[in-house]
Formats: sequence, C-alpha cells, structure tokens
Amino acid sequence: MKLKINGNYYELNFGISFINSLDHELGVSVDGNRTDLIGLQNAVPGLATYDPSVLATVIYCAIDKAVSKDIVNKYLENDADLDNLFVDVVKAMSDSKLVNFQLKRITGKTMNEIVKITPSKKSITSKK
Repeated sequence: MKLKINGNYYELNFGISFINSLDHELGVSVDGNRTDLIGLQNAVPGLATYDPSVLATVIYCAIDKAVSKDIVNKYLENDADLDNLFVDVVKAMSDSKLVNFQLKRITGKTMNEIVKITPSKKSITSKK
C-alpha cells in the first residue's frame, strides 16, 4: 500500500518490522513490567472504532522510510480522507499473512473477521 503525504509517496508494509514496531509503540506496563507483545491486539479495537490516534500509530509503524510521528499526525489532521484511509489501512492489514497469523492464533479470527469497515467512497491510496 502506498500513501501520499506532503507530496511524497510512502510504502506501508505490514510484516515483521511493522509488528515489532507496533508492539513497541502500543505495548503496556503491568505492575511496572513492560510487555511489548500485544501491540497488534491493542491496535485492532482502535481501528474498528475509527480511532485516529491508533490509525496514526499504525501508519507510523508500517511506513517504510523514516517519517516522524508529527508528519503522520499532521497529515491525518489536515489532509487525509479519514473514512477511506481507515478502509484502505484495514484492507492492507487484512492482506498481511503475518497479521492474520498472529490474530488467528490469539483470537481465532482473521483481521477481516474482526474489523468490519466498509468504504464510503473509492480507495484513496495506490496499490503496490
């Protein structure tokens, strides 16, 4: 999936690096102990409820180049078609073998079975 931010195209990849980064960004502390193994599980409910903060984190973790969180946040705040961006990101994640593998092992369901988002218009991102 490619996303155009500030005139530049960025490839979003939902593989191992994405899962590692998401685990780091959305991990939690339990009794003072950091757990970085549940980032994907924390992201999925946020995507299902159209949480723009979670969308920003998912994009930041999936982007293939060094882009700051601030650039991603400003893009979402000022330029993004949020309805369709949620659809496109969930679709791209649904196409990821690794995302579906992890979700299936933990929840018994794939991304498509968990997150039911329907497009309001045509896709705004370009295909790979």
